[in-house]
Formats: sequence, C-alpha cells, structure tokens
Amino acid sequence: MPRRLPEAEDTDGIHVLVKRGSGAAAKRLRAEGETLAMAKHPGVVELVSMHDDAEEVTLRLAHVTGRNLLDQPPLDARQLSAVFAEVAQTLADLHALGVAHTNLGAEHIILDRHLHATLCGFGSACRSDSKPPTNGVLDHH
Repeated sequence: MPRRLPEAEDTDGIHVLVKRGSGAAAKRLRAEGETLAMAKHPGVVELVSMHDDAEEVTLRLAHVTGRNLLDQPPLDARQLSAVFAEVAQTLADLHALGVAHTNLGAEHIILDRHLHATLCGFGSACRSDSKPPTNGVLDHH
C-alpha cells in the first residue's frame, strides 16, 4: 500500500504540509505537535500551527525543500561525514531538550541543495515528560 503524503497548502505566505487525523491518529498528531513545539531548532522541521479540537488534530509543518537521504543521489565520504555530524549535533541538542526522535532513518533526514539536514517524522518521538513508546523488545526498567 503506498504511503499517503500530507496535503500541501500556503498559510500566510508559507508553503506548508498538512497532517490531519482523528481518533488514534489525532492522539499521535497531538503528541507530535507538542513535541515539535518544544523542539524548535534549525535542524528540525518547523511546526507552523496546530489546531486541536475534540475530534480532529491538524498540524501545519513548514515545507522543507530538498530530498530525503533515502532518495538523495550518492554522496561522497566527506559529504556524508558532514551530514551525519550535523544530524548528530541536532540529535544531541534535542536530547538536551528532553526529546528523543526514536524513529530516525534516511527517510526522516531531508537535505537541502547545500546538503544541510532537517529532521522530520516525529510521530513516534518521546519527551522526557512522557513514557517512551513500548514495542515489546526493549525494557528500560
């Protein structure tokens, strides 16, 4: 089944991706929006707005121009080292803020034309004020 991409629109002159959900999806989007609100960082996709009512949650995320690392043409060792150093610094900064991505993969690293990385895909992220997601494999006790 193909992955459903968020819809796009312009909000106050900013090109955004829109993610909407109700029920269990609303709960995940609410958590993602709250995480992004506290994770303001140049290496993290920007939360433009979050609308949360009793039945549906809508996130508007700033569109990041570029390709994810998975779809990027091959990079040389120097370029990859620079990208991974930037990603590692962003992750360290997020951890200092109490945010763990928990699902980082090549599809969640967007590279612009200058090969600067922006992290996205915070749907399963956890914050230090919340319990980490359980998958039955890891026991943190």
